[in-house]
Amino acid sequence: MRGMYLFAYGTLQPTANLNFFESNKLAEFLTPVFKGTVRGELVHLKNTKQQIEYPGLVNTDTAKSVVFGTLFAVKEPTKAFEVMDEHEGFDPQCTGSESNKMNFYQRIELDVETESGERVKAETYILNRKSDYYKADFIKEVGLVESGDWLKYSDGKIKQFICISIRVL
Repeated sequence: MRGMYLFAYGTLQPTANLNFFESNKLAEFLTPVFKGTVRGELVHLKNTKQQIEYPGLVNTDTAKSVVFGTLFAVKEPTKAFEVMDEHEGFDPQCTGSESNKMNFYQRIELDVETESGERVKAETYILNRKSDYYKADFIKEVGLVESGDWLKYSDGKIKQFICISIRVL
């Protein structure tokens, strides 16, 4: 597959009950194309200040488990990146140790395996446990999402934000 892709493992997925996707006009830039998986583990996070909960992808280098999500085709990556980078607490201008300190999520490239077994390069936002934001007293790591599937785990019971990834190929 050629083009621009995004891998979403949180509430941006089409079956999630959240209006962030529509309210930020991301629907005009993103088209879901496949279900997929990436290597890693999913943790359940809670922001006690804003009373919201959301997933974070971790251990992408070492995990034997998989995380489930949706692969999107991206029509206008510049606009999509602007919205998502801000939402994910990711500043692409921060690099090195400054990035570790300032960015709540890091954007990295991962292989996504589609339902048909095809591998597609995509970027995803992974949780940055070294960031000052993660270390704040109002961020709590509730536990591991053992199924690797945020939609099944949350099942509409959790007030959520999204975690997604964007890749320009």
